[in-house]
Order: sequence, then structure tokens, then C-alpha cells
Amino acid sequence: MSDTQANTSGSKESQELALHYMKTLVEVARESFLILDSNLRVVSANPTFYQNFQVSPEQTENVLLYELGNGQWTMEHTYSEELIGRNFANEKSS
Repeated sequence: MSDTQANTSGSKESQELALHYMKTLVEVARESFLILDSNLRVVSANPTFYQNFQVSPEQTENVLLYELGNGQWTMEHTYSEELIGRNFANEKSS
């Protein structure tokens, strides 16, 4: 295995482990949580979210944030993208 393949494999494993830890923390949270990817697509949500919003994982996961609940989450499309984008940019520059 080349160094590039090993680094890619290690990076993927690190990402999977980080996602596992994040899901575990969100799972036990008392508040509703969504885990979103960089395109604002739902990766997962916690049981509290599903209970509070009376939706299932099938109705939620792999759906864009703006498409949840028949568009109820549209909330100032531009503002939310700016806010989230700003937070991502701050994380990358740190």
C-alpha cells in the first residue's frame, strides 16, 4: 500500500470515528439535534428531534435542511447559509 493510500485510508477512518463520537454525543442530548453535511443535508438526528418533530429517520436523513417538514425549515435561506458558512470558514482558519 502506498503512503497516499495509507493516508487516505487513515483519514477516512478518522472521519468515521469522529462521526461516530458526534452521533454518540448527539444521541444522548436532551435537546433536538441535527448533524448536517457541508451541503446542509441531514446526516442524522437524535431521538429527541424525531420525537419533538414527530418524524422518522426515513423522512429526515439524506434530506436537505430546507426540505424538512414541507419547507418549514426554510428560515431565511440566505441567512442560514451565511451563518453556517461563516462558522465553517472560522473552523478552517483556526
